[in-house]
Amino acid sequence: MNVFRSLRRVSSIALVIVAVGVCAQAVAADEAATNAVARAKDKSLLDYYKAGGMLMHPLTLALFGVMALIIYHARLLRAGKLVPAKDAEALRAMLYNRDIHAAYAYCEQNPNFLTNAVLAGVSKLNPDAPDFGKPSAEAAMIEAVDQQETRMSFWLNLISVIAAMSPMLGLLGTVQGMIGAFDKIGEGNMGKPELLAGDIGVALITTFYGLCVGIPAMLSFFIFRGRLNALMGTVSSTLTELLDLFTGEGMARRRYESRFAAPQQPAAPQQVYAPQQPAAPQPGYAPQGYAPQAAPAPHQGYTPPPPGYQQPR
Repeated sequence: MNVFRSLRRVSSIALVIVAVGVCAQAVAADEAATNAVARAKDKSLLDYYKAGGMLMHPLTLALFGVMALIIYHARLLRAGKLVPAKDAEALRAMLYNRDIHAAYAYCEQNPNFLTNAVLAGVSKLNPDAPDFGKPSAEAAMIEAVDQQETRMSFWLNLISVIAAMSPMLGLLGTVQGMIGAFDKIGEGNMGKPELLAGDIGVALITTFYGLCVGIPAMLSFFIFRGRLNALMGTVSSTLTELLDLFTGEGMARRRYESRFAAPQQPAAPQQVYAPQQPAAPQPGYAPQGYAPQAAPAPHQGYTPPPPGYQQPR
């Protein structure tokens, strides 16, 4: 009987110890969760940046590069920058008058996308040739436009490269973080999530950062590419108009002349002629050009008749 009583006491004590241990473990887990939430709330952007690892540095450089390229192309890809209205109007007047030397000097003094292309074509024009040298001028202008567009496309394509590479760098960080997490799991740390948090943070933060850089870069690339294509169409039509003004082909010269033609004055209304009745002459009236004649002088030896004399019948 004493043995059974001792066993009951031991089992009761063991149950109490187990219950106390379970409660202590639950309290510790609650404290750990509370501390984790507190630490998460206290984290700053710099903490997340550090948690991302070394790949955050090239992604940051890509972010600043995209911002600089967006500002550059927003200022460059404008009609007033590539095809200034004042330059186009000045060149229209010069080529309409076939003043090649003035157009060449103007293009040299005012370099931009349009004037550089016109400069290459003007040097090939010849007013004395039957075709005015238009084929050579067109070829030179097309080559100049292609060269300038290639230089501009280099920086525009750089946006596309960054847009494609940024998510790839984020994916690289994801793979790196997952490799570290699986290594810790292989070491027997499956039940210790705090040891896996660092590698999982690298996996997620780098992916998020790469997408934040790549999405705006890709969007801006398509917007600027469409804008560049539209401006190239404007440049092409302007160059064609300038050549037609010089050579006289098409309606370019007539349209230019109609813009500056003096407006015709309205014709004066025709007056209906009505014959006028001659006015009665006034006393002392003498018609224009009339000079009164003096009375003729009496003949020599003539004696006037006496008063009351009647000539005999």
